[in-house]
Amino acid sequence: MKISVIISVYNAEDFVVNATKSALQFDEVCEVLLIEYGSSDSSLDVCERLTEDYGRVKLLQYNQCRNKKEVSVRNLGIEQAEGDFISFLDASNYYLPNRFDAEKELLKHQKVDGVYGAVGIHYYSQNAKEKYYHLYKDNLIPGCKKCHPKTFIPRQLNKADLFDQFSIDTLTVRKNRLLEKMHCLFTSYSMQGDVEFVLSLSYYLELYYGILNAPVAMQGVHDRCKMLWVSNKEADSLTKESERQIRFLNWLINLQTFKTLVK
Repeated sequence: MKISVIISVYNAEDFVVNATKSALQFDEVCEVLLIEYGSSDSSLDVCERLTEDYGRVKLLQYNQCRNKKEVSVRNLGIEQAEGDFISFLDASNYYLPNRFDAEKELLKHQKVDGVYGAVGIHYYSQNAKEKYYHLYKDNLIPGCKKCHPKTFIPRQLNKADLFDQFSIDTLTVRKNRLLEKMHCLFTSYSMQGDVEFVLSLSYYLELYYGILNAPVAMQGVHDRCKMLWVSNKEADSLTKESERQIRFLNWLINLQTFKTLVK
């Protein structure tokens, strides 16, 4: 199997080398696409050095509106990917040696569109642990085996565990099925990009879970951590409950599954 790993890079000079090397440890990874989009630190220089040191590393730059964040950046990576399979990795996260163990078996079957696993938590500093441990603890994500919008009940939208989805850093998906079945990829919709993408994948594609009793990747928690949805079912305090409910309902209606959900 040939896997393209897409890493979006923004102000990640301290982490992107580790993320890239964690992907390069696998023979199945035919390329690592570093997509840098307007960093104010030396991330671009670090990425350029990585392309010089490793033949499988390619650098792309996205210079459009910064407000779109990773949304269009990852779409660019999908468009440029040469592998038959696509995986994602945040620049501050990294893969573990068992990352593709389940994928190598499950993706032999054509009925499987994609595979996801569990992600663990890594604190880069004691300060980061003290600041965020009450949110992340040492839990694995996800807390359930299946993630499908049809299992979500609108009247329960006040429960943050609706967002206890799998991490995109553990996803491996067939590129052709992704482009054929998904009505859209990452969008600039008001809902958080990763959450919408993961729920859409669960709806349109046949996803299977791989390794869930141990992490296959680590989510790096650092002093400037910006993750909004966390493993212990507590939403970020900056996002009001009612606003999250409205965004989620609007997304479901946009997906045209709302009638199915309320039956």
